[in-house]
Amino acid sequence: MKLLRGTGGVSQPRVRLEKAERKAPDRWVLDEQQSHHMLHVRRCVEGDRIEGLWQGKLLYLRLELNDGLLYGVVEEEISMIPGKNLWLLLGLLKSDAFERSLRMATESGAEKIIPIICERSVMRIDRKRWPGKRNRWMKIIEESTKQA
Repeated sequence: MKLLRGTGGVSQPRVRLEKAERKAPDRWVLDEQQSHHMLHVRRCVEGDRIEGLWQGKLLYLRLELNDGLLYGVVEEEISMIPGKNLWLLLGLLKSDAFERSLRMATESGAEKIIPIICERSVMRIDRKRWPGKRNRWMKIIEESTKQA
């Protein structure tokens, strides 16, 4: 039995569409990692409905397989309610605590997480290491989105 939006129970599988390729206003091609997760981890099949997050919008997508690619076809689009968005200003914490905070904030529905360097922050990051840290944090957020 499939659960549909609004019926309670387990949430639908969810992907962030930043890495997907938009082929048309209503068609997205999921990247290789997203496709693997949907098909082999979440065990979705063609015709299943998933959620896609894109620029403050929630898209309900129907999955289609075509030429070895997994497509999401938009069935419904919902803009997030203005004034109800959760933003988190998160002071830099030691690595493990900061990454755990990212996970929890994402799973709790934070739309934006803004790391800030506080005067008394213990953790300091050399400017050369920022791109690597940012990539790691984005990966944590992407993986946490799948769990939410």
